[in-house]
Amino acid sequence: MDKPFDAPEGFSADRFFAILRRWWWLVVTIVCVTIGVSYAILDRVSPRYRATATVVVSPKSPRVIADIQEFVELPGGSRRDFRAYVETQLGIIKSQRVSEIVLDELNLWDDERLFKSAEPKEKGLEEAVSATELRLKRANLLSKRIKARRVPDSLTLEIQFEHSDPVLAAQVSNSVAAAYVSQNLDLKREVLSEARVDLKKLLVKRKISKEAAETSARIFEKEQDITAVGTRRKEVAGERSFYNEKVLEATSKVVRTEAELAEIKMTKRKGLFGVGGGAANAINPVLSELKVQAIKFHNEVSEYRLIYGKNHNKLIGAKARLSHVLSAASKEIKGLYRNAKARHEAAVMEKEKFDLQFESARKEDEALSSAVEEYKKLQKELNEQTALYDRIRKRYEETIITTSLAANNLRLLDYALVPEKPYWPRRGPIMLGSAFLGLLFGIGMAMLLERADTTIRDKTHAEAILKIPCLGLVPTIPIPSSQPGLEGIQERDLYVHAHPLSEPAEHARTLRTNLLFLSAERQLKTLLVTSPLPEEGKTTIAIQTCIALASAGGRTILVEADMRRPRLAETLSLKANIGLSTFLANRETEIQDIIQASAIPNLDVIPCGLIPPNPAELLNSLRLNQLIVKLQEKYDMIIVDSPPINAVSDALVMASRVDGVLLVAKAKQTTSEAVKSAYRALHDVDAPVIGTVLNDLQKGYFGYYRKGYYRKGYYRKGGYHRQETLDAVEAAREKELASVDDGSDSSNQKAG
Repeated sequence: MDKPFDAPEGFSADRFFAILRRWWWLVVTIVCVTIGVSYAILDRVSPRYRATATVVVSPKSPRVIADIQEFVELPGGSRRDFRAYVETQLGIIKSQRVSEIVLDELNLWDDERLFKSAEPKEKGLEEAVSATELRLKRANLLSKRIKARRVPDSLTLEIQFEHSDPVLAAQVSNSVAAAYVSQNLDLKREVLSEARVDLKKLLVKRKISKEAAETSARIFEKEQDITAVGTRRKEVAGERSFYNEKVLEATSKVVRTEAELAEIKMTKRKGLFGVGGGAANAINPVLSELKVQAIKFHNEVSEYRLIYGKNHNKLIGAKARLSHVLSAASKEIKGLYRNAKARHEAAVMEKEKFDLQFESARKEDEALSSAVEEYKKLQKELNEQTALYDRIRKRYEETIITTSLAANNLRLLDYALVPEKPYWPRRGPIMLGSAFLGLLFGIGMAMLLERADTTIRDKTHAEAILKIPCLGLVPTIPIPSSQPGLEGIQERDLYVHAHPLSEPAEHARTLRTNLLFLSAERQLKTLLVTSPLPEEGKTTIAIQTCIALASAGGRTILVEADMRRPRLAETLSLKANIGLSTFLANRETEIQDIIQASAIPNLDVIPCGLIPPNPAELLNSLRLNQLIVKLQEKYDMIIVDSPPINAVSDALVMASRVDGVLLVAKAKQTTSEAVKSAYRALHDVDAPVIGTVLNDLQKGYFGYYRKGYYRKGYYRKGGYHRQETLDAVEAAREKELASVDDGSDSSNQKAG
């Protein structure tokens, strides 16, 4: 046998609706109370009316004159800028300034509908404050009650006011809208007036600056003779070009004379024979001729020295001629040097003269250019001052015109109408919401109470607790108040026999059918009926099960093993001095001595007998095993009524000796912990627990039978009499039992 599973119970839709069916009266009560309280509260709340006026905000003010631009421009650059502008306008609508205009227009400063009469203490405080402070206080109170919002994706603003007086709500809403539109235009005019004064002052300053610029330009033009500057600049430019060419020529001449002077210096330093032919010709042809003669005489001197010797007359004559030529050449070179130096100095002087003339022309040209630039700056300053003055003057003239023709970008689109229905309280939605909240609260309370209820509630709950099937559901058996005590117990125990067409009888037959189906799958001839605690109906279930089995034709015996509180002898009118305790305690007692026949066909009973002092020891004897074996040979089904599991250990002693254990729990009384404890105890002794039976269920749980399936005489509708119906039912049950027995025999043969 598997160990019980102690996980928390699951939650499903079926379980949810089962809880609602159980606690429907609580949910309905809470819903009704919630609706009633809501209705009572709403009946005491004074209705409030909301009036709404609509204003259109244009992105740009309309232009009366196309060429004149508005002085006060609206932000039209981006959506963010316009959104900020709209938020500003909403703040203006709810401002104290607009509220003061409304209070003045409607004369509502002392209206008790807006400002309730103060208590004496508050009146004294109001007298203490000044009139200005009181106005600000009441304007602030009114501004807090004004509501304004922008209609999404539009250029319209809604101005709303709420009050218990619908006429006053409409008046205040329209007055606020009109005050907002008019104050916007007044604000424009005020800004324009202030701007006109500021522009007038600025215009005077700009005029002075313009005149100062004109004076400076005129004086400079007169001093510098600007009209002749252009002509003179052209002349100076010509002079600069001329002297520049002269300077270049003089410079070239200086370079040539310097080269000539350097050549002559080199000739003077090297002598006549150091001058090349080309250089001598370039310096002076005479010098070149002298060089030729000097070379000739030099050759003669060399030749005569070789031929005639040192003192020969020819040699002496040749030397004299050579010396004369060299002296003449030296004089010529010196003359050339003096001439070249004189030319060079003249060229340098000429260049310096042209440089001075060119520099003078350049400076004059720069002075003229500077004068022109300064004149341009003065003219630029004059133009700027003139343009600024003209712009301010034009703006000043436009401000004068726009002040008289100020256009408003706000327009009152719709006036607020007197509301016919209050917007608060909305009885329909509030009542519906209160009903919904009451329903939620009721469901929550039902779930909370269900959570707090640890007893076994229904079949699903029982199966979820122990993870074993619930084989039977037994409804509450009504006991008349006129039958207290033993008579009432007998009536309940034998109710199935006395009322075979009742709901408890049908449920007893259902339990019998489930047991018979189980016996087809496994050997089930001995069945122990027990419960976790006393007073849970295990004895009644045992008797009803025996009656159902016996009515189907099966030989059934009921063994009373509850030696603590026996009652079968009294219930079934049997002998109480002999029974199970007698057989277990006395070895000479035979089985047939303790078996007693009941008034119910096919049902025998072994009562408890005398109550022994040691029930557990007797039930643990081998005589009990012998009794069970003998009874299995004679009877088709043995039902053992045992004491409660959690109270005493008697049932545990017998649990392992039977083919199956049926655990009985009482609905709404047996706790889940008690059932689990009993199941664990049975599990510890390896008892074959086959299922549970849930006893004492209220008839409301059986919706099928609540419709009167049996109570309205289902069988009699077909024209059958009571006895015929009973015979037919018994025949059907016998046939069912026989088929089950045949199936079990064939399955046993196959298994063998």
